[in-house]
Amino acid sequence: MQKIIKWSLSIIIMNFSTINLIACINENEKGYDREYYVNVFNSDLRKMFGLYDGDFIKKYEDKIKTSASAESNQAFNDLYDNNPTTAPAFLNYATLADTLTNTMLGSTKINVNWTKLYQDTWLNDNNIKIAQAAQLRFYNIFAKVYHKENVLKLVQKLSYKFWGFDKTSYFNWDNNQIMEYEPLFANLDVINQQYQWGQWSTNSIITVSVNLYGRALSNFMKQDEIRRKTFNEKPWIFSVTDSSYKNQILGKPITDPTDLLMEFLNDQAIIDNNASKRLLFPFIVVRSTYSRIPWITLNLQERDDFFAEAFAQWLLTPQNLRGWNWQLLNDFFLHELPKYL
Repeated sequence: MQKIIKWSLSIIIMNFSTINLIACINENEKGYDREYYVNVFNSDLRKMFGLYDGDFIKKYEDKIKTSASAESNQAFNDLYDNNPTTAPAFLNYATLADTLTNTMLGSTKINVNWTKLYQDTWLNDNNIKIAQAAQLRFYNIFAKVYHKENVLKLVQKLSYKFWGFDKTSYFNWDNNQIMEYEPLFANLDVINQQYQWGQWSTNSIITVSVNLYGRALSNFMKQDEIRRKTFNEKPWIFSVTDSSYKNQILGKPITDPTDLLMEFLNDQAIIDNNASKRLLFPFIVVRSTYSRIPWITLNLQERDDFFAEAFAQWLLTPQNLRGWNWQLLNDFFLHELPKYL
């Protein structure tokens, strides 16, 4: 699935060493009004499906502004930010980089070289340092919850491809899990623009790569115990519908991690069995219009977009912006989903 950039009007000028990107907002649009764009009441989804329960939407749009509990924040912060007593999986970026380029999956060495990718996409030295610090934090939190050996299995290599300037990333499912990136995937101006337009759930410099790791995690969780052990070691398409093991006794696979997440959010908030409400509420929790696209386009094969944006929102939302909705996501990714490992 490609992660597409939304433009109102863009002018792109390219020479051999630089890219100048000028994004102009149509004066008839709301501009950088993030709350307008992410509010479900204003969403195309609500209008398309005739979901006009305004009182329900307003109730929960207001409730998610309530700060996350101190207990929830501490449980998350203790994973890495509060200098945990146990040593992190990766002590520094050099250790992380070495591990990501020298770990063997079967007979194949993974090649997840972020520094080279940042250089290939013309990131300046200061932003490379920002990205490296964010990556170190991300991998340590991820490994603490989902185990280092599982995290290292998720992606076999990174690739730099130039398709154009209307997208930032693509997940290659044809063989093993490969992340392919375009020049703008770590461009802070573009990321912040997409965040303010409500497209993406966070404006971190690594928001695109964490989104793709969310897709990789979702794919991993669909596998049975046997397949997880050799995940990414052979050139097969990883799918829970793979006929070669339909009759195996499964470990704890999840047929649809997105459905599991949505059901969890609804149940935690005690949303009744009204189908419209149980569709709307998860979209109120995850603050990303990109996550809703599969339902707007009726392309539900891409439901992992919702899971991926929720994953990025959980991991990358700074404490001062964590509301009750983040607390629900924290309960899911920190406590519920690991039960299926």
